[in-house]
Amino acid sequence: AEQLLKKAKNHIYCASVKNNEARVLSKLGRFKEAHRLSDQARKVTVRFKNRTLTAQFDGTRAEILIAEGKFKAAEAVARRAASALAKVRHRCWLADALILQAIAEARLGKQARTQICRVVRDGLTLSAGTGYRAAMSCRQL
Repeated sequence: AEQLLKKAKNHIYCASVKNNEARVLSKLGRFKEAHRLSDQARKVTVRFKNRTLTAQFDGTRAEILIAEGKFKAAEAVARRAASALAKVRHRCWLADALILQAIAEARLGKQARTQICRVVRDGLTLSAGTGYRAAMSCRQL
């Protein structure tokens, strides 16, 4: 698929494919490759000044870092993604970023559980009007 997209010169879709590959590699525990692909995808969206996709790809990076056990870095990346998505008003992706941020903070023991649950609740409230269903609860933290 990536070869066809390169021939069509659709760089944004190629970046999306790389981001998806990074997510799969992360699930397989191949973090070095996942980071490499995530970096490549992010560079494309930065080059084309696509803030929304850049923030979405930052969310993927936060997922990879959480899976890797690097919670401090994950929290910073998720916070950056949430900030960018709040500015462009993508409520559904903002909810995801807030949930990732809360997961990283919970793993760090950074905030009280009630504060983390508030962040998750805010994320779910934001996504309520979009038809998006997040399968996250405070128990999963």
